[in-house]
Amino acid sequence: MPAPTPPDTRPPRDFELIYVSDPSNVCNYDFEPGDARPLITSHPARPEELRTFIDRVATSTADLFVQEVYNAGWTMYFRSERFEYDARPQHRRFLPMMDDGIMPLRVMLERCRERGMRCLAGFRVNDNHGAPDQGGMFLHRNPQWKITDVPPGGAFLPGNRMDFTVPEVRDYLYSVVAEVVSSFDVDGVLLTFRDGLYFPAPGGDRSLARERQPLMTGLIERLRAMLDEHGAARGRRLELGVLVPETLEDCHAVGLDVPAWIGGGLVDFVAPMDSSFTDFNADYDEFRALTSGTPCRLYPGVQPYCCSRESFGPPATVENYRALAHALRHQGADGMSAYNFQKHWGGFRSGRRGAETGWPAAFRLLREARDPQRVADGVRHYTYRSMWGGYHGISPSGTNVCGTMKDQKLVLPREPGSPSASYQFRLFEEIEKAASATLFLRAVGLGSADRIAVHLNGTAVPAGQLRRVHHREGRPEQAGRPLPPHTTVVIDLAPGLVVRGDNDLRLTLLFSGTVDVGAVADPEPMVVDEVDVTVVPG
Repeated sequence: MPAPTPPDTRPPRDFELIYVSDPSNVCNYDFEPGDARPLITSHPARPEELRTFIDRVATSTADLFVQEVYNAGWTMYFRSERFEYDARPQHRRFLPMMDDGIMPLRVMLERCRERGMRCLAGFRVNDNHGAPDQGGMFLHRNPQWKITDVPPGGAFLPGNRMDFTVPEVRDYLYSVVAEVVSSFDVDGVLLTFRDGLYFPAPGGDRSLARERQPLMTGLIERLRAMLDEHGAARGRRLELGVLVPETLEDCHAVGLDVPAWIGGGLVDFVAPMDSSFTDFNADYDEFRALTSGTPCRLYPGVQPYCCSRESFGPPATVENYRALAHALRHQGADGMSAYNFQKHWGGFRSGRRGAETGWPAAFRLLREARDPQRVADGVRHYTYRSMWGGYHGISPSGTNVCGTMKDQKLVLPREPGSPSASYQFRLFEEIEKAASATLFLRAVGLGSADRIAVHLNGTAVPAGQLRRVHHREGRPEQAGRPLPPHTTVVIDLAPGLVVRGDNDLRLTLLFSGTVDVGAVADPEPMVVDEVDVTVVPG
């Protein structure tokens, strides 16, 4: 007879903050990784270091801390006779601590309790980070279970991804999760589905994944039953969360029947997100429709960068995080999940210890986003970008790991007939209550002799609310993504020009003059793939 489902004893919180610590997040935040011997001898991990790390996370006012402890057949932050421990140098520095009988995961778990945070163990499902020869021996001793029929593109080279069609593969992941839950008093489990390949996809055809969704659902059901059994013994419900692609279509395309998981009461929270970037245009209405009226909570993911072509420059600012939190609240989200947050820590290694983007000051960004009053009172900056445009690791360029095109841009060819095109953006602001609201669009190929008409949601923008700034020298790398000569069009957003939700920005090229910006003899089409909106509260 199955164990009874323990009651949900989580206290009600308004807009929870989840901090997901990736496999190496704790390993190398304060030094540059080298080879194994120097790390073990000169940087052996200490329990106090782990406690300090959790203390820093707690300054973000996070409600839930997730430490990912499994990836590619390896365990991290705990050691077991049944499973292989991570062989990478940054993880070997924990060996002396474990030799002394101290499990890093237990240290972090106990500190989370002291700081009032729930603590979950995270498991990456088929993450393909690292070279194909990396990963645990379970993968390499069973090459017949590796996925070899993969979509085209560098991101899908055959490597460490296993075929979840195979019962032994599902059993292996289940056994690792069960080991952690039985050995540590964690508050639950997070499964991270971020790499978009769990079943074969010959030639990019993902129909097999759709057909085999019940197999992954069966694994989720087994994990739910196991968590309920342990939860009943501990007197509380153990959470099962899932980090999944940011649309239901993408979830189904890779074999994840998220509606069945939510409808069946199998998962306690769902965190939809892109695998690498924050999407300011993301529409979470379909997830909200599924979770509404159920115990399942919606925690969309946020990350430090919003597109591949800006991922080498400055990460998201406090104004960006405020904007994200504001948009998620107004879409009915129950909170947000911070992922890949360690990309803010470059300031530490460059010596800019007090910098906003460094360790540990960057946690204030999340504290601002978690606080509804600070979000309401602070400047909010929305950045809409072509998320995957120009990235060639996935074929064709512009698609995400699920095969969905994520390359929004407005293109106006230089041809007769006043060509026109639209750009879509989502905004949940009450412009009439703001001290100011401004839209910026950057147009490559728009010269000072070119005349344009701008409409927002079908309404012409009056000339008095529109300004143009020409950048003859382009934009240098130090300022973000490099741009050739271009023009920034600045629009003052008056009440009535934009609506809450989906907005349509339309540009019409009225006259193609001689393009002095760039001085090209045969001008290319005008292209807009960057739009920003800044809102200053009243």
